[in-house]
Amino acid sequence: MFRSTSGVREAPPNPSLESGLSTAGRSARTLGVVKAHLEPLHMLRRRSWPWIALAPVFWIMAAFSTVESNVAYWVQFWAFTIYSILSAGVGLAGVLGRPWAAPGLLVLACIGAAYFIGAALVGVGYGIWGSMQRGHLAPFGLSVLFAVAASLPGLLFVRSASNLRSLVKQLA
Repeated sequence: MFRSTSGVREAPPNPSLESGLSTAGRSARTLGVVKAHLEPLHMLRRRSWPWIALAPVFWIMAAFSTVESNVAYWVQFWAFTIYSILSAGVGLAGVLGRPWAAPGLLVLACIGAAYFIGAALVGVGYGIWGSMQRGHLAPFGLSVLFAVAASLPGLLFVRSASNLRSLVKQLA
């Protein structure tokens, strides 16, 4: 064993583990294992499982939709079906450790955040419009309640997008 300049004992360098890795990967060594190279792929795998688990939920959301227009129902149904297929496929690619899955999951997280936060803003807009039409604030209060309920999943998607953005930077 040799001592580093910080006084902490580390394993000696292992050239077989370092072959083909960048100098940044070589500097973050813990007991001969290149931690900086393995950690982002581990994080990608961890962040991919929820996307696989939620893929059927996304599809069920569209299948049980109660929009009044038949055209709007089928547009929403196919949009959620495509989103569900993509989330399952890109999530599986992330579990398998494919680096291109991180940007794909980031795009899906941004789309999810835009959908739920957009729905919350539209709900507040309808509430304001309804309040102005009726002259009282009851519709506005209900729309604020709807906005809070609709924005909570959106905030989870924003948090996921933030984590995935840093992961994309690490994998690049």
